[in-house]
Amino acid sequence: MTEEFNFEEHSHRRFNPLTNSWVLCSPHRTKRPWQGQNEVNNNELLPEYDPKCYLCPGNERAQGAKNYNYENTFIFSNDFAAVKIEQPEYLPQEQTDKFSNLLRAEGVRGECKVMCLSPKHNITVAEMTEDAILHVIQSWIKIYQEMSTKPYINYIQIFENKGSIMGCSNPHPHCQIWCTETIPEEPSKELLSMKNYYEKNHSCLLCDYIYLETIKLKQKPRIICENDSFLCLTPFWAIWPYETMIISKSHIISLFDLNDRNKLQQDLANIIRRITCKYDNVFKSSFPYSMGIHQAPVDDKDHTNDSHLHFHFYPALLRSPTIKKFLVGIVIISVDTALPFVFLWRFAKPLLFSILPVSMKSMEETQRTPEIIVSWGKERIHLDFELQGAGSLEETTLKQLKERLKKVTGVPVNGQKLVFSGAVMKDNTVKLGSFGLHPFSKILLIVQTSTGSPEEHALIKRISESIEKTRTKLIPQIESFEISISSFLSEQDNDKDTTDTIKSKLVETHHYIVEALMQTLLTLDDVACPPEFETARKKRREAVKYTQDLIDRVDVVKEQLQSSSSINNNKGSSPSS
Repeated sequence: MTEEFNFEEHSHRRFNPLTNSWVLCSPHRTKRPWQGQNEVNNNELLPEYDPKCYLCPGNERAQGAKNYNYENTFIFSNDFAAVKIEQPEYLPQEQTDKFSNLLRAEGVRGECKVMCLSPKHNITVAEMTEDAILHVIQSWIKIYQEMSTKPYINYIQIFENKGSIMGCSNPHPHCQIWCTETIPEEPSKELLSMKNYYEKNHSCLLCDYIYLETIKLKQKPRIICENDSFLCLTPFWAIWPYETMIISKSHIISLFDLNDRNKLQQDLANIIRRITCKYDNVFKSSFPYSMGIHQAPVDDKDHTNDSHLHFHFYPALLRSPTIKKFLVGIVIISVDTALPFVFLWRFAKPLLFSILPVSMKSMEETQRTPEIIVSWGKERIHLDFELQGAGSLEETTLKQLKERLKKVTGVPVNGQKLVFSGAVMKDNTVKLGSFGLHPFSKILLIVQTSTGSPEEHALIKRISESIEKTRTKLIPQIESFEISISSFLSEQDNDKDTTDTIKSKLVETHHYIVEALMQTLLTLDDVACPPEFETARKKRREAVKYTQDLIDRVDVVKEQLQSSSSINNNKGSSPSS
């Protein structure tokens, strides 16, 4: 037989070193006709707020508890938890013969949490901003730290089921956190495989796999996207169609290692958004998947050598938004089987190059050109453009590009020096097409020395965002509070009960505003500005003074209320003539 073996045509097995198992690959089966189950591609338009949704802010849940009016993420104990803290202890019978091993059971305790990823009912992770996803990551870190302190919790499994095809019972964006005293089966297999690999090779399995895919393999056939801190790829041993993993490039073993490391958190938010957007663009529809985070257990043991933080994405679609991949038949009965899904990714690449989400509200959003990449220090900024018209690469001016970069980096337009193909892009009125830019071009952003370093601009941006949020959210409330106090002081004809009720509400409003302003001060206090960052330090001082002035402003108004109360009380207590 003279024909050479072809991985894209001929059946073969692939070894999964994470679970120490084999996967049967049958690439030629992608050509078979399909007359089986077709799912409904539901493009139903959802409202931003659904009064009947038990996950929307302020709504009542099934068991009667009421959600907070949350603005970012919201975590609560699952009303229908799979595992519970309080339950009778199960005492297995003593094993007396060989048959005792055939009917074994163990009790499992734990806690189940639900995390709402956004207050908006009608979006998915792919449609969230990187800042919104950053809030999600920070909430993951917080719950991981919190639950790890409980003595009966040994593993924390965070996962998201997106889409009804994956069994998701509510379209409101949410994930779940199952915290158990036992380590689940799949993470257990990975921990054992990574432990054995380290003992044999004295290196981390996933660190070596990253090196293989990014350095040793020149063509990088399985890499979907990457940034400085994380890599997203289709694993060599993938079972599911369009299966991917996000793996940290540095040896991080859990979410706890991301705490107080803003760059890692931001890069994780970036790559999560990019891969979820790419999924949506495969079939130009909201792409269902199950996502799970695998990380070190919290059992007080050293997992430095057997753990490496990574995310698994298992999407269920096969060839279209209505054809689902079923793990049945030979998969259940005998052996894991897979199509060569890296080739499916290759088939979908024209759509994958777009990192914009497919919104059910606006399907035309997917019709955009690929990104360009701007390097700024260690940052990689991905910008997208329209296919044609005012927002296209050909029609966007250099000044408009700099304005976009200003919003992302905080670097002023006149402080940006952009370099493409070794030449400085100088004339702000010239359109990008005239510079020879094309999709996937890479531009270097250099900050003029007089405007500070990228690190200082990042701090200035944090300070500005904090103050802008305070202005947007609290100034209208302060002005409304002042008007309410003025109105109350000028019209006190109500009976005593009514007056006391209004006064009590005004005092509560004062407490709320002051508490929110104190939170702003705490946020500013967390911005550590080194002595050499004079501009950032000045901005923080100005921001602190601005916030303190607002506190003084509402305190002065409250004092007027208290003074009025004292006068009225004195009038009420004066003897009658």
